[in-house]
Amino acid sequence: SGLDADMWFYNYVDPSWRARVGGDSGVYSQRGGKSIYKDYIKIYSPSASTTYDVVQFASGTHYKTLSDQGNMHAEDLARVGRYGSDALYNASNPYAPKKFINGVDTTAGTGENISFANGTLKGKPGNYTLGESNPVGSDLVMKMDGWIYVNAPGTYSVRAADLHNYVELTINGNTQKFGSATTFINPSTEVSYGKNGQWWSRDFTFNKAGFYKFDMEYMDGTGEMNLSLYIMQKNSAPASGPYPIDTLVGSEHSGTRLFSNNYVEALIQNDFIKKIGTTNSYEINTSKYSEANFGDPVYLKQEGDVKGGNLDDAFVYSKGRAIDGKGGVDTLIVVDDVDFSNLDNVKKINNFEKVQLGSADQAVSIKFSPNGIFDIVDSRNTRDASNSAASESVNTVLKVIGDSKDLVQLTHDFVKATKADITTLNNKHSVVGDTYNKVDVTSDGDAVNQVYKATFNRQEVINGNTINSKHTVFVEIQDGVQVDLL
Repeated sequence: SGLDADMWFYNYVDPSWRARVGGDSGVYSQRGGKSIYKDYIKIYSPSASTTYDVVQFASGTHYKTLSDQGNMHAEDLARVGRYGSDALYNASNPYAPKKFINGVDTTAGTGENISFANGTLKGKPGNYTLGESNPVGSDLVMKMDGWIYVNAPGTYSVRAADLHNYVELTINGNTQKFGSATTFINPSTEVSYGKNGQWWSRDFTFNKAGFYKFDMEYMDGTGEMNLSLYIMQKNSAPASGPYPIDTLVGSEHSGTRLFSNNYVEALIQNDFIKKIGTTNSYEINTSKYSEANFGDPVYLKQEGDVKGGNLDDAFVYSKGRAIDGKGGVDTLIVVDDVDFSNLDNVKKINNFEKVQLGSADQAVSIKFSPNGIFDIVDSRNTRDASNSAASESVNTVLKVIGDSKDLVQLTHDFVKATKADITTLNNKHSVVGDTYNKVDVTSDGDAVNQVYKATFNRQEVINGNTINSKHTVFVEIQDGVQVDLL
């Protein structure tokens, strides 16, 4: 359960991506009445992904890891969407959150990075994965996608609080806007608004108790990446002042629950819910299901094209079927011989971190090219923590799971990765949340499994512009699997 959330870290005035969005100069520019950030998130893969059971988070300059100005420190960006011990201060981790007050380091390991000064917990995200080795930027775009369950009909007031910039929320086709995509509260002058920004309220009407499609876009260009989304029946909501903390969207006493697209699709497949009229909403089929069943396992049939969520998913490969693992650490199960050096076989396969070769009693042969691995993993070039240009082309690793009956063939100049190569890769992927991109090594730094790498040039045409890039991809093949270099 929970909404899937994808995040993009960037600097809205950075000229490096202007060519890809048609030469426009910033996220606040408009083209055809549309904010440029909408083009940005279509062109670039997400920087990170997570899930939210409650719509609330906080990071930014009030929780700044470093006392300098300008771009946020990597951890200020990477902590959005993390929760619990993963977000706490750790002196051995150079990326671990600290808290600065007036430029003074107050590192105490108290977890203040995930709360405001009053101690209010900021959200319960989970299943965090980071797609960039060194998050860089001053700005955040987040897109949440899923379903909201409302346990009683009526008109509700939804309040976006702690907001410095912009939220666009669509529930059951009704789109409401909070704040502005073209203006924002400048942190240097925010004292008149208070530390937590401003709030806006909008109304949504639900004709029945049930599941309603929920899509939200959040944008911040101020360095104050905060949001608390509340919901109350309009006739009991205060006209001013804060909403009670237990009315956060998705929280236990709010009368709402949040669910992923795949969970609701499974409910539909199993006839546990039924359509409300002609709308994109569903009510519970009380003869088979009830609110008491929320959280019970529900099995999803893989029918037609498949898109995962931001959990750790596993899908069986079927030639010609589009399968997008999306967020999380996802496994593609291959039960028949397949040639993934033929790009026609991988162009519909996206966002997988692992490939499993059949079951214990199967012998599977698979072939990879560097381009094919790059397409399966869908990684993006980023630099390491030292901002080394040489590290930029060193990409993530595809992990292949199998046994001695299986065969992996590698084409186009793959070579055995050296210990130094593996150290470079693992050092690059050192930010909390990015460990799944590391190669397994012994205490001496030697690879546990078989590791190969290949460097290649890639050319893409985006918006009529030719983009050239260099990539080094890695493949980690379980020890014992047969490997042929072709």
